[in-house]
Amino acid sequence: MSSSGYRLDRSLMAVQYANGGRSALRILPPGAILLVCGGEPTSGLTRVLYQDAEYSVFLQDLEERATKVAVDLRKPAGLYHTAAASAQSWAS
Repeated sequence: MSSSGYRLDRSLMAVQYANGGRSALRILPPGAILLVCGGEPTSGLTRVLYQDAEYSVFLQDLEERATKVAVDLRKPAGLYHTAAASAQSWAS
């Protein structure tokens, strides 16, 4: 089973969501593999998973700063197993 993802060619600014409704700006590093989980087409934002955390990024920024890759959810290189499991449950 695979899903779409991106490998960052350049760093990318993202909003990280945390429990309790708090969020923080983070810079995701070059080489990071991001698993795409969904988006909000009207806002131009998309949700991605990276290292057990959910982030929101602008799709245009992601497409300009990354290379599209297929992510094998059975062997999620660059992702932690819980993030891949979360993505599988969202895909259902």
